[in-house]
Amino acid sequence: MANEFSRGFETLEVWKVSRIFRNNINNLVNAFSEEEKYLLRYQLLKSSRAVGNSIAKGYGSQGFDDMIHFCRIGRGHLLETLDYLYIALDEKYISAQTFNLFKKEYEQLLKLLNGYIGYLKKQEDVLDDDLDMVMEPAAIYVNQQA
Repeated sequence: MANEFSRGFETLEVWKVSRIFRNNINNLVNAFSEEEKYLLRYQLLKSSRAVGNSIAKGYGSQGFDDMIHFCRIGRGHLLETLDYLYIALDEKYISAQTFNLFKKEYEQLLKLLNGYIGYLKKQEDVLDDDLDMVMEPAAIYVNQQA
């Protein structure tokens, strides 16, 4: 695990795409009215930033369980961002065309994030299988006569 995960979270495609998504959200909300500056704008910025933050946080974790956990948190923030985009559409801050463009970005990022979670699960399973192969059953040491 150390070799594979020693290059930095910035090398992960899922993080790179989350960064682009976050920057696109930032550009979008800059066009919102002043009254929305501290309401929907803030919520969209916070949730979109939290996607990449969670990926980075998980990358720095000790094991696959933690990495998967933080990626799932990131996925929750991504879904939250989509909900805020629906609010922006419903309240006519963005057009249907703009919403659809962001929804495509969302779908691409969701696929990458789910794929990364699946990859981490497989790596965790491989590690568990390797440990099972080197671990001897405890039963051979119980009730042994010299």
